[in-house]
Amino acid sequence: MGRVYVSWSGPIAKVSVIDMTTKQVIQTLTAADNPKIPFNEDWGKQEIAIQNEKNKSRPFKMVNDPDFPEFFPPCRNLFVPGDGRVYFERWSGTPNKRGPLLVWDEQGQAVQSSLRPESLERIVVILKGMAYVLTFDDEEAGLARVPVEQIEAFVQAHPIIE
Repeated sequence: MGRVYVSWSGPIAKVSVIDMTTKQVIQTLTAADNPKIPFNEDWGKQEIAIQNEKNKSRPFKMVNDPDFPEFFPPCRNLFVPGDGRVYFERWSGTPNKRGPLLVWDEQGQAVQSSLRPESLERIVVILKGMAYVLTFDDEEAGLARVPVEQIEAFVQAHPIIE
């Protein structure tokens, strides 16, 4: 059946790996350090305004004076592309700046990676040393089969511009 990876919203960087056949937690990954990143309220208000503008035709709006948290949660994104590693992106605390990555191998040991969050979010899967990476050229979307060691160069050479 496979595995499910759950990132918890508490004060520490923690991922539970659940075996879906047994419905049991088979591994817990945690970070050695857990910095508290103060929540950027100006950015939060700006994001609410952007979402309200995008959805102005809908009958509801996000509140304009929300109760923001004191700190960002530990996890911004969680990537499990199939290479045996778990990539945990932290918040940076700065709008539009990607956070640092924590990476664990199959044994739950912290390891280094040359991959950036911007590249990881374009990877559909990694199989047998090849990454299947999303592409878009203004008219057509597709998948490119890229050797793992060339992912960063490929993503930089083939950006997706919004």
